[in-house]
Amino acid sequence: MNKTDQLNQLFDRWQTMRQYVGFKKDGIINEALFKSSHILFVCKEPNDPKQEEGDYRVWWNQEMLYTFSRRIGEWSHGIFNNFPPYESFKDEDSHLALRSIAFMNVKKVGGGSTANHNEIEKWLERDITFLKEEIEIINPKLIICCLGFSQITRALFNEVPEGDWHSTGYGVPYAEFGERLIVDFYHPSTPAPGVMSYLLLEKVLQQAGYGQ
Repeated sequence: MNKTDQLNQLFDRWQTMRQYVGFKKDGIINEALFKSSHILFVCKEPNDPKQEEGDYRVWWNQEMLYTFSRRIGEWSHGIFNNFPPYESFKDEDSHLALRSIAFMNVKKVGGGSTANHNEIEKWLERDITFLKEEIEIINPKLIICCLGFSQITRALFNEVPEGDWHSTGYGVPYAEFGERLIVDFYHPSTPAPGVMSYLLLEKVLQQAGYGQ
C-alpha cells in the first residue's frame, strides 16, 4: 500500500468519526514526485466559507492559482534548486515544485480569509491524533509551518522540548527533532512582495543548516 492509499484510509476513518461538513483532503500532492523531496508545508485552514468538500491533491496537480499556492510553489522551487534568482524561473517551474511537496491544514474545514487562532487551536486539540498520524504517513524530512502563530506550532509538535527551539536571527525559530527539521515560518499569503519571503526562507534555511 502506498502513502496515498494510507492517507485515504486515514481520511475515511477521520470523517467516519468526526462527520465534518466540507472536509478537505490534503497530503502528498503527487507521490511519484514527492519521493525525491520529502517536504511538508503545514497551514491553518482552507479559505472556503462555503464549506464544500475537496482535495488539494486534485486541485494542485491540475493548476496553481492564487497567491497562497504560488508562494508555496516558489518557495519549493527555491528549496529544490538552491534558491536561484527569483525572476529566473517561470510559473511552470513553481507548479512542478508545488506538485512535488506534501501539504496539510490543521483544520480540514473551510474558514474565512482571516483565521481565528483560538478556533484553530481547538480544532488541533480535537484532531491532534489524526494530524500526527498524517505527518507520520507522509514522513517528511523538512516541515515548514505556516501557522502564523508559534503557539499553534508548539502545540502540534508538543513532543519537541521547548529548549530545542532555536533562533535563526530572522524572527523565525526552528527545531531539529530526530531526522526532521521543523521551521516556524510565515503564512504564504502574508502581504509582502514574493521576493521578500523567498529570500527570507533562503536565509532561514541556511541558518538552520538545511542541506549542509
